[in-house]
Amino acid sequence: MDYRKILSILFYIAIISVSVVYSQSALPIEREWLAIQPRVGYMLNFHSSSLSGLNNIQECGIFTHGVGSAINFGLSLESPLSSQLYAGINIGLKNRNGTLYQESNPIYPILNATTNTVTNAEFENRIASSLQYLDVSPEIKYHILDIGKSSVRVGAKGIIAFPISPTFTQSQQIVQPDNATYVKTQTQTIAISSENESIKNITSPLIGAGLSIENLLPVGKSSAFTQQVSLEYMFNNITTTESWKVFSIMAELGLRFSLQKSPELPPPPPPVKKDTVIPPPIVTYKPEPIKPLPILTARIDSLNAILQTGNELRASLPLVNAVFFELNGSEIPSRYITDPDAKFEADSAVEFHRAILRSMANIMKQNPKATLVLEGSTSGSEEKDGIALAKKRAENVESALERLGVSKDRIAIKASVNPRVASNQEFPEGREENRRVEIVVNDAPLQEYVARQKFVQIKGEMVLDIDAKYLENETIHALTNVVPEQTFAGTERRKVAFTQRLQSDEGLFKITLEANVPPRLNSNDEAGIELTTLKRELIELSLISFDAILRFDYNSSEMTIPNKELLKQLIEKLPAGATIEILGSADILGQEQRNKELSERRAKTTEAFVRSISGTKFNITSGVVNDKFDDSKPEGRFLNRSIRIRVK
Repeated sequence: MDYRKILSILFYIAIISVSVVYSQSALPIEREWLAIQPRVGYMLNFHSSSLSGLNNIQECGIFTHGVGSAINFGLSLESPLSSQLYAGINIGLKNRNGTLYQESNPIYPILNATTNTVTNAEFENRIASSLQYLDVSPEIKYHILDIGKSSVRVGAKGIIAFPISPTFTQSQQIVQPDNATYVKTQTQTIAISSENESIKNITSPLIGAGLSIENLLPVGKSSAFTQQVSLEYMFNNITTTESWKVFSIMAELGLRFSLQKSPELPPPPPPVKKDTVIPPPIVTYKPEPIKPLPILTARIDSLNAILQTGNELRASLPLVNAVFFELNGSEIPSRYITDPDAKFEADSAVEFHRAILRSMANIMKQNPKATLVLEGSTSGSEEKDGIALAKKRAENVESALERLGVSKDRIAIKASVNPRVASNQEFPEGREENRRVEIVVNDAPLQEYVARQKFVQIKGEMVLDIDAKYLENETIHALTNVVPEQTFAGTERRKVAFTQRLQSDEGLFKITLEANVPPRLNSNDEAGIELTTLKRELIELSLISFDAILRFDYNSSEMTIPNKELLKQLIEKLPAGATIEILGSADILGQEQRNKELSERRAKTTEAFVRSISGTKFNITSGVVNDKFDDSKPEGRFLNRSIRIRVK
C-alpha cells in the first residue's frame, strides 16, 4: 500500500482534533428542520477476489487481492428525529477502483535472443479496474457527546450502488530479468485486454452497509465544517460470474448548512391606557420567628431495690482441647494467646478457645501428676509434608506450653497424617478441623463441670424521667450502667427494671444516667444506694444462670466416660424436683436432615443415661438447640457437636 495514503488519513484525523480544540460556538440545532451537506472525500479500496480474468480473458493463476484509491463527491440531506437522533439520505459519486494481483508471480521459461539460451523469467499479472458508482444511502446518525463546542456523532447506513461505465485493463509485466522485453512491443509490459475495456456481467446494484463517526465544527450561526471517517462493505460480488468483493475506508470533509425554524415571538404586552398610573408593588416583610433553644433534662426517679444473696449453680465454659492450623502451616496462629501475662476476658466458649494453651497450663499447674499428649495431624493429601508437618505442629505447641510453665518432661508428642477421630475430608470445613494438634490430658480432669458458688446482686426498678423541649423529631439516647441503652422520642417517664451482680454486699452502689441528642445536647444524673440499708432476700440455690455443654466426637452420639462423669457431678448437686432440659446439637457438615437426626439422637442418649442414674428424681425434657455456636470457625463446629443442659 502507498504510505502516502496512510499519512493522508492521519493528517485528516489531526484536522478533526484541531477542530475540536478551537471550536468557539455551538451549532443551534434545537430549531433545525433540515440540513444540507455537500462533501468531498478520499477513499481507500481493498479488494478480495478469486478470479482468473475478466470478459473470458484467461490468464494462468488466480487474482486474489487488490487495492486502489480515488476522490469521491457526495451530497447529504438530513432531518432531526429528536435532540440526538437524525435521519437522512446520501447521494454520492464514488470510484471503488483497484488493481488486482495474484498471490504469487508465475515463472515461465523464455529465450534469450542474445545468447540463444533458455532462462526462467518472473511475470506479474494485474487487472486495473475503474469502478464508478452512483450511491444512494439512507442513514441514521446519533449524537454521542460534545467536546468543547464541537459535536460528535456516529452513524449507520445502508448502501445501494449503481455502476456507471465500469472498465478494466488486464496486463502482464516482466519482473525479472530486468533487461527482458516482449518481442512484440519491445517493452516489459504487454496488454492482455483492450485498454479501458467495459466489464461484462457487472452486478447492478451493489448492496452494502457502512459505519461512520463525524465531528461538527460550527463556523457560523447555522453552518458547520464537518469531518467524517467511515467504513463501507459491499455484500455482493462486483460481477455476477466471479468472486470479487470490496471493502472501503473513506475520509471526507464537508460544509453542513442548517435550515432553521423561525423562533416564536413572545406575545405583545397589553396596552396601557393613557393617564393610567401603575402604583409600585407593596412589599411586606414579615420577620421570621426566633426559635427557642432546645432543652433536655434527665433524672433518675422512684428508685427501689432489694439485695439478693445466696448460692447458684454454674457450669464452666467447655474447652475445645485442640489448636487449629492454617493449610500447610506449622506456626501457631496469632489468635491464640501464648503470653502468660496477657489480659484476656471472654463471655463465650468460642472466644474462650483463644486461651486454650493458657487453660492447659493452669490444669497442669493445679495437677502436679498430670501429663499431656500432643497429637499432631494434617488434612491428608493436600498437605504434602504429611507426618513431618504434623510433628512440627506438635513441637510448636510443646514450645508454647513450655513458655507458659509446663515442664517438657510432662509432655509427649505423637504425629500422624490423619487425627485419631477425623472429620469428613470431603468438606473443606472437615479438612480445616483435621489440621490440628489435639491436647490429651492424663491423670487430671479437663474441666470442673459444675460449681456451686455464692453470689450477691441488687435487683430493683427505677423511673427514667426525660424532659425535652423544642426538639425537632430528634431521638434522645439514654445510657445507664445497669440496663441497655434506652431511646426516647420526647418527654416521657419510663419505668425500667434492673439486676446487677456485685462484688460485695456493703458500700455505696451508684447508678449513672447520661441522656444526649448528638452532638449538641446532653444531661446527666446519678443516684446512690447504701447497700447495708436495703432489704435482703436469701436465695438457697439459683439455677437461672446454669447452661452446661457436653461435647461429642465427630458424627457420634455415644456417651464418653468423661461425659458420664460430668453428668454425675450435675446430678449430685441438683435439688430433687428440678427440671432438666437436654438439647442436642450438630455441626453443619453433611446433610441438614442427617444433622437434625444426629442432634435428636445425642439428646435422647443423654436423657436415657440421666434417667438411668437418677430415676424419677427430676423432670427431664429433650429437644434440639436453636442458638448454635459460630459454624465458620473449627472450634465453633466442635462445640456444636454437643448437648446443652439447662436447669429450671
